[in-house]
Amino acid sequence: MIKGKLNGRTVLGGVKLHISKSNPFDLKKSQYVASVVYKYLKEKVAGKDDLVVPELCISLDVFNARLVHAPENVDENLKQLRGLCDEIKSLWDQTNK
Repeated sequence: MIKGKLNGRTVLGGVKLHISKSNPFDLKKSQYVASVVYKYLKEKVAGKDDLVVPELCISLDVFNARLVHAPENVDENLKQLRGLCDEIKSLWDQTNK
């Protein structure tokens, strides 16, 4: 986690490392990860007066040399992720009957 003070206010961010030579993230996957880092910090870590900064919510793919921060508005990425999760859940339910 990244934590600091800016103009007297606590600011937060976080880094998720992806270390895999055989399965690098593409740009979209990195954006999803950074968006989830932002959402997690915003909902589970940040206090009432804390500021979660999208530019400090980072996905770092080590072997792919890709560093991506969360967008200002993570809503579209999170909506797409929800759809993907629903699809996985549906397929899982079908195969485990």
